[in-house]
Amino acid sequence: MDWEERIEAAWKSATPEGEVERIAVIDALAAERPTDDPIALFERASAQDSYGSEFVAEGFYKSALANGLAEVDVYRTVCAHVQLASTLRNLGRYQEAVSLLDTAQKLDLSPDQQNWVRTFQLLCNLSQGLDVADSKSELSELIPILTKYQISVARFAKEFGIN
Repeated sequence: MDWEERIEAAWKSATPEGEVERIAVIDALAAERPTDDPIALFERASAQDSYGSEFVAEGFYKSALANGLAEVDVYRTVCAHVQLASTLRNLGRYQEAVSLLDTAQKLDLSPDQQNWVRTFQLLCNLSQGLDVADSKSELSELIPILTKYQISVARFAKEFGIN
């Protein structure tokens, strides 16, 4: 298997109970690439983020973007913006999250990716108490059609009374 296939296998094989093992596998795979490789940095960020290590994830996401992720992988770049914004929202840094999502909107987004960005903008609104009724309504409509992040968004939505 090539590197990408092994990364994909690491994500598919892990269970919630095996998060620490997944981090170790992804870190080992990342170590096969140069230390400043933006794709490896993104994968390490994602693994840390899924484990709940937001502060560690934040550094990896920022390094991935600073080291040229946009030049080598557009899909992961969109994911990095969305996931870093989610991390920043979880850390209570709403304006930074909103700014990052505004930047993501300037990328060449597919309709699915537009939904991801909009979803996290709505979560930021709700976290700040902005446009609550409208944001809840729109978020309720988006959750069932999300092609990515649906489980975590549904969990976040429950915090605001959205089922």
